[in-house]
Amino acid sequence: MYDVTDKDSFEKVKVWRVELRKYLEPGTPIIIAGNKCDIVNRTVSEAEADEYAKSVGCEHINTSAKSGHNVREVFTQLARSKSHRILIFRNVRNPKNLGR
Repeated sequence: MYDVTDKDSFEKVKVWRVELRKYLEPGTPIIIAGNKCDIVNRTVSEAEADEYAKSVGCEHINTSAKSGHNVREVFTQLARSKSHRILIFRNVRNPKNLGR
């Protein structure tokens, strides 16, 4: 998560993403959340954040902790990604489940 009104926090996301990849299993989804999207004076444009996220295989979502905008959606998308991976893993571990 970074603050859309603080360019330095966005630059730190780039470092954190590299660190996360060192410890996460390959294919683990990362969502980059741009917080404070309710504030008009952004220093990180949505287009810049979207472009960066796409270039590194992540998703970008604008959020607001103040209003709650998209906060639930971030966690829902991560949970859906994780449950999809669990289903795939189960199918691989038990070939009888393939195609289900």
